[in-house]
Amino acid sequence: MNEEWQTIDKYFPALNRYIHSGTPTAQSDVEYVLAHLDSDAGRLNALCMNDTSGRNGDESVIRYMADCRAQTLAARPLLDDLHVRFKQFKAAWEKETTERSVPTECRNVIGRILPSFEHYLSVEDKEFKLWESFDPNSATGQERAQILRHLGDLDQGGAAATLDELKGIDEKLIRDACKGY
Repeated sequence: MNEEWQTIDKYFPALNRYIHSGTPTAQSDVEYVLAHLDSDAGRLNALCMNDTSGRNGDESVIRYMADCRAQTLAARPLLDDLHVRFKQFKAAWEKETTERSVPTECRNVIGRILPSFEHYLSVEDKEFKLWESFDPNSATGQERAQILRHLGDLDQGGAAATLDELKGIDEKLIRDACKGY
């Protein structure tokens, strides 16, 4: 089943999105949603990955921040897509656990994913709001330094750590824990 949605996604992504839209009801829907959550999160996490260690001087920092801000704000549809997909997945899981008996191992694995991904989304929301809240070209040096520190704190305690934790829950583990269910 996994190969079917991947093949369709490769050649007809809009059709595949339609097929798997709404509340996930089959294993392939869940695999599709989880794969796209991971893909979108990876793309968001890859934003602004330029090395900043060699940047000195206001012009260089302003240029970096302006570029990063533009990249981040342009990626807003990715974040919105993550919210929609996660909301659908969470709603389907909550419905499933109230209507059926879910194996403990499966419940435990998904129970690790949901709060971790919610935390990831909340950190990404904070980063987007921070980037939206200022213009690097008109900000003072002190304001730019403050923003960079705050973004660093968010990265260190939030998005990157959460994605690393989620990567530890691989697709095979989910498939094995929820097999036959």
